[in-house]
Amino acid sequence: MKAFISAGGRARWDFLIFEHNQHQVEEAETLANAWGCEKFMKKKTGRFITQDSKKKELHQAVDKKGKVAAELKKPDIKYQNNALKTQEKVEKKYNSMDAYYDRAPIICKVKKDNSLFITAEGLALPCCWTAGRMYKWWHKDPKVEQIWDFIPNKGALDARNGLAAVFDTGIFDSIQSSWSKSSCADGKLKVCAMKCGSEFDPFAEQFK
Repeated sequence: MKAFISAGGRARWDFLIFEHNQHQVEEAETLANAWGCEKFMKKKTGRFITQDSKKKELHQAVDKKGKVAAELKKPDIKYQNNALKTQEKVEKKYNSMDAYYDRAPIICKVKKDNSLFITAEGLALPCCWTAGRMYKWWHKDPKVEQIWDFIPNKGALDARNGLAAVFDTGIFDSIQSSWSKSSCADGKLKVCAMKCGSEFDPFAEQFK
């Protein structure tokens, strides 16, 4: 970081807070300022909300073989993601998180920023969340994930063929069109509702 900043780099430090490092927040912020970071962000992790939007008290990391690795625990309440509180209100209003996802208005973060995401394979997709659904390691067949319903031909998304060719596949338009579907079972892309739904946003709450 020192070398990057001294060479003219503009550094931002996102400090992801857990129980084991919460005592170092102030120390890290002091260090960031001393080294010349433009911004120090106390990031309130959303890792204590599961993929199916259930709460959990700890995050047990495992490797690809299922072997237990690090165990991450919640920090004190002042460093906890506010979506943990919001979730209770959403569940009460809609009766379940799945019912909320079916009806959630989508405010797309990447559409607002006019950006896209290029995967390690060179594929162009709207964002890291849609791309991240392609290869969930716990599936024997990753194509059971809903995102594959929007990918007629993986090779057609290869950004090396030019972004115009990727846009011609219609994947970006079909994902956006899915938001008006009556439910996720009817074709609304659930990952969009989970990450960009207007009433529940653990990602955005990390930075507040």
